[in-house]
Amino acid sequence: MIKAVFFDYGGVLGAQAISSSYGELIRRGKKIQPYRFKELLIDERILTKPAGTLEALLKSEFKDVDTNINELIDIFRNLPRYDDIWQIARELKNNGIIVGIISDQFAESTKVIREQNHLEDVFEPKLTFFSPETGLSKRTRAIFLKAREAAECNGGEVIFIDDDIKNLDVAAEAGYIGILHIIARLTKEQLANYRLLKNA
Repeated sequence: MIKAVFFDYGGVLGAQAISSSYGELIRRGKKIQPYRFKELLIDERILTKPAGTLEALLKSEFKDVDTNINELIDIFRNLPRYDDIWQIARELKNNGIIVGIISDQFAESTKVIREQNHLEDVFEPKLTFFSPETGLSKRTRAIFLKAREAAECNGGEVIFIDDDIKNLDVAAEAGYIGILHIIARLTKEQLANYRLLKNA
């Protein structure tokens, strides 16, 4: 029996994913290669260090990146969240399922996400896990074990939804059932297969 569902933030709940934020940079006329932008956002030091790490990296190792910390934060503030997935999360909550977040957002955008999105309206505050706040990332199963313990779930009683199959593989090692998110309709159908959505 499934008791809890955890969502990735960037590629599932919000537009703070690499692809959408990179697209917004290009629309603003910035010149940056996609591999460099991805390298910047997934740098391990950004995931585990406090706010300001990104600014230091931009000034040193990423001198070729044609942007600055304030512009990146502005992009994260203004990109829309994915409301269709938020609605699914609300339906799960209304159906008695515990919902939470496990995300590798970096420190600067984590702060913006908390300020702008009123996460507590849908997600259990004690079940919202961002890498910079925990010191853990989705590269290892520690953050998944921590989240599962906080939800008081055994293996096989919790689902993790992510758009990256590699993260789902790590979650499976921690006893999660993985759902690969592609589009909202397919994700909803998969949740309905577990009888979690009454109106699917």
